[in-house]
Amino acid sequence: MEKVVAAEPPGEDLQSLFDRLRHLTEQLENNELTLEESIATYDKCVELQGKIRKILDDADRKVTEIVREGGHIEPFKVKDDG
Repeated sequence: MEKVVAAEPPGEDLQSLFDRLRHLTEQLENNELTLEESIATYDKCVELQGKIRKILDDADRKVTEIVREGGHIEPFKVKDDG
């Protein structure tokens, strides 16, 4: 089976997006930005959140397609360590 690689620009993988979002969120929480910088940073956070949501939605859609093609669904069980 051929490996499928998502066509994402460099630095646009899910982990990089989460890291950038975390960094910007920390900047907002530090209260060291001017009002204008805070607004621009918030806008960038919203943009990153949209990119993250798209990646997760695409992954969900791909998994759904794979399950449909396979014809059966295996239940997912979470181990209870407690």
